[in-house]
Amino acid sequence: MLQKRLHKEGGAISQLLQNIRQIGYNKVVDIEYGTVTSAQPELEVVLDTDSIPLDANDIVVAWQLGAHERITESGEVIRFRSALEVGDRVIVACMDQKQQWFLLDKVAD
Repeated sequence: MLQKRLHKEGGAISQLLQNIRQIGYNKVVDIEYGTVTSAQPELEVVLDTDSIPLDANDIVVAWQLGAHERITESGEVIRFRSALEVGDRVIVACMDQKQQWFLLDKVAD
């Protein structure tokens, strides 16, 4: 009987579907939209699904969105200011049942 449980019938797609049915649906990450209501360093984002703002302590911001420096091949340092401004629409990922928030990117106009 154990052997039957380990062996799935059919091709790769059929086996994947059998595994999904056996394990069940498991939602790990939510992707939400939000609006920047305060710029960095006092960053604040309000999600479309919630009126309580997330502040800088709640959110991990993707490197390219914050103020940072890059060094060219010639050794020249280029400084970038924060890409986030009040009113910007952003994409936020949520993990661990809304315990961890990751600001991934801005929404294109």
